[in-house]
Formats: sequence, C-alpha cells, structure tokens
Amino acid sequence: MMRACTGAPGMLLAVVLWAVMSVTGIHDGPPAIAESGGTLLPAPGSWGLHPALSCLLGMMLAAGCAIALWLLNKTFNFLSGPGAIFSAIFLIACGATPDMSDSLSPGLIVAAVALWGTCLLFGLYGRRRATSQCLLLFSLLSWGSMVQQACLMLAPVFLAGLVLLRVGRPREFMASLIGLVTPYWIVLGLGIASPGELNFSAPRMIAYLEGDPSRFVWTIISAGVTTFIFVMLVLYNSLHTLSAGVKMRACLSFVNLLGGGCIAWMLFDCCDFTAYFATLYMCMGLVVTRTFELSRSPRAWVLPACIAATYIILYCLHD
Repeated sequence: MMRACTGAPGMLLAVVLWAVMSVTGIHDGPPAIAESGGTLLPAPGSWGLHPALSCLLGMMLAAGCAIALWLLNKTFNFLSGPGAIFSAIFLIACGATPDMSDSLSPGLIVAAVALWGTCLLFGLYGRRRATSQCLLLFSLLSWGSMVQQACLMLAPVFLAGLVLLRVGRPREFMASLIGLVTPYWIVLGLGIASPGELNFSAPRMIAYLEGDPSRFVWTIISAGVTTFIFVMLVLYNSLHTLSAGVKMRACLSFVNLLGGGCIAWMLFDCCDFTAYFATLYMCMGLVVTRTFELSRSPRAWVLPACIAATYIILYCLHD
C-alpha cells in the first residue's frame, strides 16, 4: 500500500483527479474574489480568454509547476521522501480550489515565479560572490510583478532567504535592490509605459466579492484548511530540525518561511488573496513530504492520503 500511494500509481491517480477537477470546474463567471492584477497588465481574468483556453493554459502552468517542483528537489536533494507526494498534493489542492487550475489564475503565475526564484536562491548556498545571481533573482520578481503584483510582495521573503542561504551580505542586498528597480527602469526608459500607467496598489485588508458567494466561502475554507495543515506540520517538523544537514536545513527553513509569508500576505493583502494559494500549496506539499520521511511507521502513507482526500471532499462539497 505504501508503494501504491507514494509511487507512480499514486501520482497517476493524482494527475487524473486533478485533471477531472480542473476541467469540471470551468465556469464563465468572474472569480470568487476580485483580482488586482499586476503593475503593468490587468489580471488574467480581464484578458478576454475563452474559458476553455484559460483552463488549458492554467492546467499547463500547474503541470509545469508540479514537474519543476520535482526537478527542484532532484537538483538540490533537500528531501529524500518520494517526489510523487509533494507534486501530487500540489496538483490535487490546485484542482480542488475554485478559480485555481480551472483557469489561468494569478496564483499559478505567482507560483511559477516563486518556484523559479527558489531554484535560483538554492543555487546560491554558501557562495562568496553572488551579486549577479541576486540581481537576476530579484529582477525576476520585479518582472513578475508587472503581471501580478503579489510577486513583488514576496521580495522581503527572498531577502530573508539570502540570510538563510548564507549569502546575506551588504553587496548582495544592494544587488537585490538594483534588481528590483532595473525592470521598471527598462520599461520606462524604452517608453513601453509611462509612470502614470504603472498601477502600484497598496495591500488592502478588504476583499471585494465578484462571483458566486458559495465559491468565495469554499475558497476561504480551503485557505483555512491549508493554513492549519501547514502550520501543524511545520511545528511537528521543527522538533526534528537537527536531524537534517546544514544545507538541507537552510532549504527547508526557506520553504517554511515562504509558506509563512504567503499566509501573512493572505491576511494583509486580501485583494490578492488567491494569488498566494498555489505557492502555499507547493510549500505544504514539501512540508508533508518532510513529515513523511521523518516517520518510521509503515503507515506513514496515511498522512498524505488523508490530506489529498480532504481536498477532494472539499471539492465535492463546493461543486
């Protein structure tokens, strides 16, 4: 049973369930919560995409993130548990959440940027000179913010990540700040946009309901369930922190920090509430895998199976 749930059969089942939930979740109406979009482009829901095309693009992006998440761990080897667990949980959670992988959602865009940034960050561990890489990393966040402003909100998390990955020196911090400014300097300098066309909106703690109220309610419930699971497992895993190597501990600490940052911004940036979902799902999947590998029980598969079942039940109830 362990091999079936955490190996290829379990991953295949997760992909099928995710695809079914995503396709059956297609709808013509607006998202449950109004999206604020990026500093240069409006939210994906305002791009005029056909619902089927939007769903296809969203599914492709979600699948790409799941594969990239597996490659991230394969490259840096910070988790020894089965890669099928975190990718499967990420996909099922996305499929079960309204307006996530059933459309090209801001959450998936932010997750793709955050995942790429995490890959760059992990590659910096212990380097003596990392200014060019820091410039690239924060330029990526800045370019992403033009499509979805939530990418910019994650910059403080990645700045703290520089410290965790032992590259938090003044020179690297200065390169990071230059990286944040450079994309906007290019856009303004080339005349692509004028300063008045850039839409920088301050985080607001009030969300505006646009779509079906029931989708809004289940979105809030999904957020609460995810936050509870993530926090409880991080607390459990923290009891076994010393069992990991130094680099592994630094990478896992950043995963915890990134997930915690998403939860904080979900509370204080309610207009972009759903933009942080997919990134939090990725962090939760990694945390669940860490809990799985710490368990010595032959029934350790029950935890990821129960979490996946919880999201499937939530989907069945709201649909």
